[in-house]
Amino acid sequence: YWSLLNLLPILLFGIISLVFTKTKTKASPKFFINTRQLAHVNPESPRISVVLPAYNEAGFIETTLKSLLAQTYKNFELIVVDNNSTDNTGEIAKKYGARVIVERQKGVAWARQAGFMVAKGAIIACTDSDSVVSENWVEKLVQAFERDPEIVAFGGLGCLYSGPVTARAAGRYLFPAFWIMDRILSGGWNLNGFNLAVRREAFKKIGGFRTDMTLGEDIDLSKRLREVGRIAVDANLMVFVSGRRYDRGLIAGVMTYAPSYVMRVLFKKDKFLTFPAIRSGKQTSSNLSFLPLSALLLFLTALFYFSNRLRF
Repeated sequence: YWSLLNLLPILLFGIISLVFTKTKTKASPKFFINTRQLAHVNPESPRISVVLPAYNEAGFIETTLKSLLAQTYKNFELIVVDNNSTDNTGEIAKKYGARVIVERQKGVAWARQAGFMVAKGAIIACTDSDSVVSENWVEKLVQAFERDPEIVAFGGLGCLYSGPVTARAAGRYLFPAFWIMDRILSGGWNLNGFNLAVRREAFKKIGGFRTDMTLGEDIDLSKRLREVGRIAVDANLMVFVSGRRYDRGLIAGVMTYAPSYVMRVLFKKDKFLTFPAIRSGKQTSSNLSFLPLSALLLFLTALFYFSNRLRF
């Protein structure tokens, strides 16, 4: 086992893996979603409306729509807001039975606002067009509002289904703790745009989303909703979210949000709202992407060397 010849296949396969690490890209993950329904049918009087803002999401939105077709609760309106896409996002949405409206003004806040304003449901929910929701997601949202008539908004957490393992681990184990800390710093719960629902009357009472914001419109909405009623949360209500914003690493992804969050919490100002559009879910490699595998190869080489040296 400790023969130096055994080191050769390890080095060979390690180098091959290294090449693929630097050059091969990964497509967005595929989910098996148990549904035979070909298209959603929007009811005339829905109890709840689900809004998806979408800009050039042809590579992701189909999976999101399939997860919504598989819902156990059917009395919901499905709205996709095509935010001036240049691909066939709108056509895909129509194929799955969504009510498609077009918002020419670019920005996720504009898209969310447009969808919420035309929604028919007494409850309006929202997720993103690269998300995957559980089959009872809509049902749990409706039950929360029926269980407590006093709440004006309700939501949950999310975890990453793609991206670097460090980002996925942080999202799974650290984000709940950050959420609790954020509640203390912000003076109440903040909801995530990919996993929230609000009573339509409360939404219109506060004027909806601030369309001048390019980042953090969901946090701002939560802040103003807390002024007119109570927000409830369920940490077990999870939505799977694409990790494409973390493809360059956990720190790079966090820095997309951190500067504006710090300014909002510490200085009560909305600054650093740069939010680049990332439409690809492919893994991109930095110049240091070879380091983890190289370190492993170096460790194995050293292990063989010292093992044989001690043996002979």
